[in-house]
Amino acid sequence: MSTIPTILAGITGIFFLLLFIQRLVGRTFCALCASVSLAWLTLFVLYRLGQEIDPAILGVLMGASVTGALYMLSGKLPERFRLFKLPFFLSGILAVYALLGIQGDMLSATGLLLVLWTVFAAAYAVRHQPAMGRVVQRIIACCRDW
Repeated sequence: MSTIPTILAGITGIFFLLLFIQRLVGRTFCALCASVSLAWLTLFVLYRLGQEIDPAILGVLMGASVTGALYMLSGKLPERFRLFKLPFFLSGILAVYALLGIQGDMLSATGLLLVLWTVFAAAYAVRHQPAMGRVVQRIIACCRDW
């Protein structure tokens, strides 16, 4: 069974190893994101192989990667596409839920996400209309202006 101190120590070790590797290869990447991803990928494989891994810590680490991916994409995409942060994030959460094999109402959740993506795509399509433009700008500003 993996314990929290062991997992945290492992992530810390991977983090510093990746910082060293960055310097060695002359390439930059987020060592924190890579450390967390490597940790949950390792734990996920062990979990699937029948090892006793707490699915809560696995879900927390996977959710952290979803959040990290959201922020990475937000920084790389033009601002107008940041409108889609909510459906992207919720899709990631549902993907984590599915990967963990947790039984739930996946069909309804998937349907809800399809509706959400459709609504946000429609808002994006009419974002130049004054009233909708204000709503779109408020959604985009959500994580930027606090």
